Amino acid sequence: DAAIELQRHARGLLKRRWLAYVKWKKYERACAVKLQSHFKGWIDREIMRRRKNKHYEQNVVIPSILKIQSQYRGYVARRNLATLKNEWFQASRIQGAYRCFVAMRLAKELFRLHMLKMKGKSCTEIQRAFRGWYWRRYAYQKKASEAARRLYASRIIMRGWIRYRDGRRYRAIKEAWEVEQSAETLMDLDEERAEILEDLD
Repeated sequence: DAAIELQRHARGLLKRRWLAYVKWKKYERACAVKLQSHFKGWIDREIMRRRKNKHYEQNVVIPSILKIQSQYRGYVARRNLATLKNEWFQASRIQGAYRCFVAMRLAKELFRLHMLKMKGKSCTEIQRAFRGWYWRRYAYQKKASEAARRLYASRIIMRGWIRYRDGRRYRAIKEAWEVEQSAETLMDLDEERAEILEDLD
């Protein structure tokens, strides 16, 4: 009876140890599966986070920067053009006033000399000479104003043509840049995933 009792206890002890060992192995396997699932989830979330950041940078940050740069460059160009236009207008006014002053002084001097020479002639001859001088001056002023108007019109045409040319070049460069960036984005995503997997290994 004592031997049977000892065998029973021994077999019970071995059975309990075996069950504890099996239970422990199941627990280890469950823990490993849980760790792997959490780790794979973290890898996928990290990949999506990096992809989202790169997508945000390429589709929001870079276009915003380009828009701000274009707006600022346009503002600077318009400001410089307004400054040049104002300077040119002021210079034209000063030159016109000075030339008018010089012409009037010369006309007065010539008229005085002419009056000294033409004292003996009739008043009709004097009027004819004065009217001829007046209309010659008027024709010169009209010619100068027409030349200024044509110069301003040619500058406007040239500025529109330059804007059209630059816009067409910019659109072509932008399309080529977008195609190149899309290819580089796919290559970068593949390289980034490979790097992350290598780091995790």
